[in-house]
Amino acid sequence: MATANGKTPPKGTKAELAEIDTLMKKAVDLHRKEHLDAAVGIYRKVLEKKPGFIPAIGMLGTALGQMHQFDASVKLLKEAIKAKPNYAVYYNNLASTYIQSKNYNEALKVVKQAIDLDGNYVDAQNTMGVILGHLDRYDEAIVAYDNSLSIKKDDPETLIKIALLHHLFNKLDLALETINKVIEKDPKHNNAIFIRSLTNLKKGNFQQGWRDYESRIGKFNIKTHHKQPTWRGEDIKGKIILIFSEQGLGDTINFSRYARLVKDQGPAHVVLSVQEPLHELIKNSTFFKDITVIPPKKKPKNFAYQVPILSLPGIFKTNGDTIPEFGPYIDAEKNKVDRHKDKFKKIKVGLVWRGNPDYLRDDIRSIELEDFLPYIKSTKIQVISLQKNKTKSDEKFLKKNTQIIDIMDEVETFSDTAGIIENLDLVISVDTSVAHLSGAMGKKTWTLIPFSPDWRWLMYRDDTPWYQSMTLFRQKSVGDWQPVLESIKKNLAEWIANS
Repeated sequence: MATANGKTPPKGTKAELAEIDTLMKKAVDLHRKEHLDAAVGIYRKVLEKKPGFIPAIGMLGTALGQMHQFDASVKLLKEAIKAKPNYAVYYNNLASTYIQSKNYNEALKVVKQAIDLDGNYVDAQNTMGVILGHLDRYDEAIVAYDNSLSIKKDDPETLIKIALLHHLFNKLDLALETINKVIEKDPKHNNAIFIRSLTNLKKGNFQQGWRDYESRIGKFNIKTHHKQPTWRGEDIKGKIILIFSEQGLGDTINFSRYARLVKDQGPAHVVLSVQEPLHELIKNSTFFKDITVIPPKKKPKNFAYQVPILSLPGIFKTNGDTIPEFGPYIDAEKNKVDRHKDKFKKIKVGLVWRGNPDYLRDDIRSIELEDFLPYIKSTKIQVISLQKNKTKSDEKFLKKNTQIIDIMDEVETFSDTAGIIENLDLVISVDTSVAHLSGAMGKKTWTLIPFSPDWRWLMYRDDTPWYQSMTLFRQKSVGDWQPVLESIKKNLAEWIANS
């Protein structure tokens, strides 16, 4: 995080200046530690005491960008730039906000201004590399990072960004080679260890990957929530253990199966805490009948251990041959299945074309509906939308197109979605939580995977050990869905002919 410095002293008494200085130091410290709400509160307090104080305006704008309050962030950072047009930090921080809002072209314009002001500004060179990576301009991104390293040799933050770029472009050996340079100098560098974990998992090097994956604790708001010790695999016979969800809804669906392995260790009780939208679905699935499934706000009583759900594969030493496969482990409730039984005719195909827009890399996995739908046209099938996060263009297209049925306004939870899926013959989905749900239900599922896949999909294969009923359709080059959609079309025609 670039901070404000070289600032013009505010006017006021000596005591007032000292108080503002103390508040700013406290806010910046909290900001660095990612306690954003607290930092924002103090920046606002400073501005109440000293309206127009540019360092507070600039840092408040930066923090709001990190909190995804993009309009407010842009407004404040532009105000700071107007007041200090020769200060490169504010341009770089504005570029970072544009990155977070996925406005990469605008980010590129602004970061170039930062570099024009200060060619030796490493943070701006690194920001340039990040932007070019998002724009799929790999070679140019490498040049930007090399510029950083020429200014600050062996800078660990630059090396981490280079390793991540290699990782995202599937140059996995290069990613490991680069990230290990950081870890050799700082064996406890959590960010570097985390990227190494993702790279090894993507390569199928599970043992090393799971061990390093514990470095995620403390990141992305992943943390233990209670005073009880974290379970590492020790004897839990006769004890109560809490498994708690982390990260996305798809992750919880994917890894909830491990609750059964924990149950097999002989505890008195297993409590599984899942996100609210999944609570009803998982609680009412037969697979979890002897496991207590609770929503996140409910605190269990008298438990001896806690464990984050994605730590379980490492604890059970999961590798490519030992991924627990129980067959379908998520059920749809009968009344929710029956609700849709008579709505659909022909061969029934569910469709999901975009993921959660709040995910920074959602652009690499999502496809526009109007680009997707022509490849699954057939008089013999009925297409049913399973898409919850629809854009205005989606809504407009759906109103004009009668080929696709959309009843997702009736859906409140994943239990409702499961009721629809149970009535379908096939689900075609981009890499999002509905693909996991369909796979966990044992439904025939075709999942579209971007060139840079999530680690769990591994590399180059069209099947997955996580779901026996799932087939993967992978991009062969960055951003090119055309061959994938052609393959979907071909396979769909063959499947229809054999149905």
